[in-house]
Amino acid sequence: MPHSRDADESELPTTARVQLAELLRKWRLGALDEPAQGAVARKVGLAQPTLSRYETGAQVPPRKVVRLLAEHYGRSAPDLEYALGVCERAEQEARGGERGEQVEPGARAEAPRPPARRQRLLWLGGVLALVAAGGGAYAVWGTSDPAGHTNQAAPPAGASAAPSPRATASCSGLACLHKDPSNTICQYDAVTTADGRDFGVYVELRYSPSCRAGWARMDGGSPGDRIQVFGTEGSPPELEEYGQQSGHTAHTKMVQAPAPAGARACAVIQSRGTACSTPLPATPGAQSKATTQSG
Repeated sequence: MPHSRDADESELPTTARVQLAELLRKWRLGALDEPAQGAVARKVGLAQPTLSRYETGAQVPPRKVVRLLAEHYGRSAPDLEYALGVCERAEQEARGGERGEQVEPGARAEAPRPPARRQRLLWLGGVLALVAAGGGAYAVWGTSDPAGHTNQAAPPAGASAAPSPRATASCSGLACLHKDPSNTICQYDAVTTADGRDFGVYVELRYSPSCRAGWARMDGGSPGDRIQVFGTEGSPPELEEYGQQSGHTAHTKMVQAPAPAGARACAVIQSRGTACSTPLPATPGAQSKATTQSG
């Protein structure tokens, strides 16, 4: 199997190469069946010293080798896409070294940044266009996690924030199926009607009486864990599942449930087991977990 460079690549910039090496080593050590380096190398058609060079950062693996390893370890499509991106940056670093670019020993290459002046001009042009079109504008900068939460900075001084459409969307019963609760008003009257804890993960069934729908939420999870909610309607019952991508909290989309009884939330913790919710006592104290958070 062809390789991009030999062991002398250790003299090239190491940022992406070392990151890729650590990722491949993490994949192997997290594998359930054959974590031994020699066994993995035999199964994917590599020599053990070659795999060792890939995992120590002495050599950049070809992208087809990264695909073979991802398939062998059973990694998800997003995992493979991320690893291929790191591999491409490592190859670019290698090509830069071949062109004779100088890097001080021990220095870490930085990702290129867009010119600050160009960023400011683009931003100013967008604001001026909005002002000309509608007589006023405000800017909100934010990021969203895979579960749908949004962290937003405050608008500029003097600007009035328009109501978020996320807070006004409504649904009920079947109309809520497959919808994210953080995009609807269901989040506002939601209560925890069942919960459970195991393997260091807290799982809860969230239920909205006005929407007649429920969803599952977990705290303490890790990327690769899954959160599931089973509804009370359909044959078989409706099921929503979300695979955690980052952070430690995640929630599913909604299933319809005329009442919370019978609905169930479960967290599937990779390599360890499953933690499911059990109904809470039907008392006012048991409903005290109501919150305005979307998850």
